Order: sequence, then C-alpha cells, then structure tokens
Amino acid sequence: MGILKHVIPSILLILLSACYEDFTPDIPSEPVLCVNSLITAGKPIKIDISRTRLYSDEDSPTTVDDAVVSLFVDGVLQTPDYIPNEGDSIRIHVVSEKYGCADAEVIVPVSTPIKSAKLNPLLTEIWKDDLPSYEMLADIGFNLDLQLTFDDSPIVKNFYRYTAKAFSKAVDKEAYSTKQDDTNGYQTDFYPGDLRYDFEPLFSEHIGTFESVMGADAYGFTFFTDSSFSGESCTLHLYYLNGRCFIKSTTWDDEIIDCGLELTLHTISQSYYNLAYYQWIVNEAPMHDLSEIGFGEPIWGYSNVSTGAGIVAAQACSTITVSLHDFLEECLKGTR
Repeated sequence: MGILKHVIPSILLILLSACYEDFTPDIPSEPVLCVNSLITAGKPIKIDISRTRLYSDEDSPTTVDDAVVSLFVDGVLQTPDYIPNEGDSIRIHVVSEKYGCADAEVIVPVSTPIKSAKLNPLLTEIWKDDLPSYEMLADIGFNLDLQLTFDDSPIVKNFYRYTAKAFSKAVDKEAYSTKQDDTNGYQTDFYPGDLRYDFEPLFSEHIGTFESVMGADAYGFTFFTDSSFSGESCTLHLYYLNGRCFIKSTTWDDEIIDCGLELTLHTISQSYYNLAYYQWIVNEAPMHDLSEIGFGEPIWGYSNVSTGAGIVAAQACSTITVSLHDFLEECLKGTR
C-alpha cells in the first residue's frame, strides 16, 4: 500500500479531531446464526456454525450448541459425509432454538483445466564449496518466469483464484526430513521467491483509477474474473523474485534437487470472489478509510447467508506441477 493512501485521511483526522466525542450507542441487536463453509469439489464438506455478537462485546461466546444442520444437493437431503461434485447445487439449512434459522445456497463450479505451464528459471547467483565432508554444498539464487495457460468456458461467467505451493521431495520424504545433520547429511531448503502481483494485470483489474492514484495495489490478491477474455484462452504471467535453493549433502541422491511448484487454478463461486474483494477494500482501498471518517459511503460487509452473517462459497481446482530439477542440475554441473 502506497503512502498516498494514508495522507488525506490523516490530514482530515487532524482537522476534525475537535469534533469527536466518546459515546456508547444503545443499539438493539439480537444474535443470529452465522454460517461459513468453503466447499471444494471432491472433498468432504466442513461447515462452521456460530452466532453474531456486538462488536463491543468481545467477551461474549459465539458458540452454538443446539444447531441442527441439513445438507441439500439439487433439492435432495444428503448425509453429512456427502462428497460434492462439480455442478452440484448445494443448500445448507441450519436451525437453532436459541438463534433461529439460516439458509445459504451455492453452486459448485466446474473446474477449468490448465492447458500448459511454461517455466523459465533465471539464475541470479550461485555459491558452491568443495569441503571434503560434503558431496554437495551449494546455494543457488534465481528468479522464476511462469506462464500458465487455460481456456475459459463461454457458458458461464467465471471467477478465478491462483495459488502455488512449493515442494521439495527430499524434504517431503521421511528418510530425508529426519536426517538433517552432518552425520546423516541431507538438507534441501527450497524457496520459490516472492510473487510480483503487479506483473499480472488481471490481479489488478478490480482497482479503479482513484484507488490506483491513492496508492492501492494488488499485493496478496490473486483473484480475477473472465470479464476481459470470456470464452477465450488466457495466459497468466507470473514472476517470482529472489528464489533460493540451499543444498547440503554428505552423499548424493538425485532427488535432493527435485524441487518445484504445484500451481493451482481455482474456479470459484461469485460468493468467494465477493468476499475476497470486500476484504481487499477493507485492508487496501482508500475509500474504506474515507468512509470510516464520514467522507465516503458506508462499506457494508458481504454475506450470502439469509441472516446476513457468514459466507458459503465453493470451488473446483485444477493443479499442474513444474519442476526445477533440470535447472538446478545444470547449475551444479561439474561440481560433483
């Protein structure tokens, strides 16, 4: 977040400081059920039930001990262990004698297959040592240039999220993860780098001119829509800066350098996107600061639950793996 975002609100707060007065508003508020669930195609459904409370009532418990939850799929009552499928219309109905009832409905999206993932690692620095006690001792720095391509469905308006998870087989395997000392000697510390959110324009499509001028950015936001490429092929341009791979081994095994990224394209419900957008407004947008001091329209929280509390969202995921094995092997060539 740029410094400009805070300049105007800070000045206004100073100018209007004499107008403030402490008071405790007497707001009548009956607690209602709050329902939260992120439904993922192919995985068990987890539902969190709680109840609302006043913002000032931090010590009041939010647990609900008499909730009865019913799960309907395409209008048919299902058992709690139902595994959702893509395209399911899911309705969650909750009843509590204390707090009333709540309903929420969501359609599980159809996943969007990843067509291809092209990885271009760029070596930035390398340090190697030939200590006799180690078969390999090296520290490799790099940047990652990634292109993730998929075909958008023209049938519905799609909402997406991109995530990535680093992996290192040497660390994941128990035989390696329990042997990280000089005697038994395997260690691979792999970090893919920091994602440059501003490198992919789609991550910033929700940012208007005013927000941009005021310093708002897309840091941490990898949600986007198909508004600019509906029914067409799309390629995400992803750039990771300052990645590193530190390798220490007393004996050599090729799996030591089997590192990479699991890239996931989430096709998400609109409720999931709306929640992410609301959170971005609260945390990043200057309009939220202005509304809090009375110089902008109030920004209301988002919910698709009948009580106005909670979010029921859904997603279907496609994952592809890219490996840095060959790149690391080339970097280490001639050192073993």
